[in-house]
Amino acid sequence: MLAIARTLALILQMMQSLQMIVTTTYKGSIMQWRHIEGNWDVFKVIIKQHWHKVDWQQLDKVEGKRARLSKLIEATYGVSRFHAEQQLCNWQDSKINIDGHFYTAETQATSKTSELSARLKIKEQV
Repeated sequence: MLAIARTLALILQMMQSLQMIVTTTYKGSIMQWRHIEGNWDVFKVIIKQHWHKVDWQQLDKVEGKRARLSKLIEATYGVSRFHAEQQLCNWQDSKINIDGHFYTAETQATSKTSELSARLKIKEQV
């Protein structure tokens, strides 16, 4: 009986830690999400490219709300809430540059050109 109690206490502690990670990650991305929500017509196209199983009508119903999109990913792809949040955070982080601003098509092209130039210089030096 004592072993069961210890196991349950450990599981509870792990769940609380997991909830804290999800909450912290979510709170840290609120400011950036406001930008996505404010430019939903642009970002829903990008989201559709990433999560292609989601249809346009569903994205219209999301209306830029992060929680709705997370639930949509969870339902459409049959993943847990944690995995849907993780996917969403990873996607969101991939759209933000080092200065905390969102990449635009122009900045992504410039970034890729700079990266390519840096790689070529390294090859030339070798």
